[in-house]
Amino acid sequence: MTHDETRAGSYPGAVEIGNMYQFYADAADSFIESRDLERVRRLNPRLKPLEEWLQEHKSEIPLD
Repeated sequence: MTHDETRAGSYPGAVEIGNMYQFYADAADSFIESRDLERVRRLNPRLKPLEEWLQEHKSEIPLD
Protein backbone atom coordinates (compact mmCIF):
# COMPACT_ATOMS: atom_id res chain seq x y z
CA MET A 1 0.00 0.00 0.00
CA THR A 2 1.41 3.39 -0.95
CA HIS A 3 1.36 6.51 1.18
CA ASP A 4 -1.20 8.05 -1.18
CA GLU A 5 -3.43 4.97 -0.90
CA THR A 6 -3.21 5.19 2.88
CA ARG A 7 -4.13 8.89 2.83
CA ALA A 8 -7.11 8.11 0.57
CA GLY A 9 -8.57 5.69 3.13
CA SER A 10 -12.08 6.32 4.40
CA TYR A 11 -11.21 5.74 8.06
CA PRO A 12 -10.54 8.45 10.65
CA GLY A 13 -6.93 9.62 10.62
CA ALA A 14 -6.13 8.21 7.17
CA VAL A 15 -4.36 11.39 6.02
CA GLU A 16 -2.38 11.70 9.24
CA ILE A 17 -1.35 8.04 9.17
CA GLY A 18 -0.30 8.28 5.51
CA ASN A 19 1.74 11.39 6.28
CA MET A 20 3.33 9.72 9.31
CA TYR A 21 4.38 6.66 7.30
CA GLN A 22 5.75 8.85 4.53
CA PHE A 23 7.78 10.83 7.07
CA TYR A 24 9.14 7.61 8.56
CA ALA A 25 10.17 6.45 5.07
CA ASP A 26 11.57 9.79 3.86
CA ALA A 27 13.41 10.66 7.08
CA ALA A 28 14.40 7.14 8.10
CA ASP A 29 18.08 7.95 8.56
CA SER A 30 17.58 10.89 10.90
CA PHE A 31 14.52 9.35 12.54
CA ILE A 32 16.25 6.08 13.37
CA GLU A 33 19.60 7.66 14.28
CA SER A 34 17.96 9.63 17.08
CA ARG A 35 16.79 6.43 18.82
CA ASP A 36 18.98 4.35 21.09
CA LEU A 37 17.58 0.90 20.27
CA GLU A 38 19.76 -0.83 22.85
CA ARG A 39 18.27 1.40 25.55
CA VAL A 40 14.78 0.78 24.21
CA ARG A 41 15.43 -2.97 24.38
CA ARG A 42 16.66 -2.64 27.97
CA LEU A 43 13.50 -0.72 28.88
CA ASN A 44 11.30 -3.21 27.05
CA PRO A 45 12.97 -6.63 26.77
CA ARG A 46 9.89 -8.00 24.99
CA LEU A 47 10.45 -5.66 22.01
CA LYS A 48 10.33 -7.61 18.76
CA PRO A 49 10.98 -6.85 15.11
CA LEU A 50 7.77 -5.94 13.29
CA GLU A 51 7.88 -9.09 11.15
CA GLU A 52 8.07 -11.32 14.22
CA TRP A 53 5.26 -9.43 15.98
CA LEU A 54 3.05 -9.64 12.88
CA GLN A 55 3.67 -13.38 12.58
CA GLU A 56 2.55 -13.88 16.19
CA HIS A 57 -0.51 -11.62 15.92
CA LYS A 58 -1.65 -12.12 12.33
CA SER A 59 -4.84 -13.91 13.41
CA GLU A 60 -5.84 -10.81 15.41
CA ILE A 61 -5.58 -8.37 12.48
CA PRO A 62 -8.84 -7.86 10.55
CA LEU A 63 -8.29 -7.77 6.80
CA ASP A 64 -11.73 -6.62 5.71
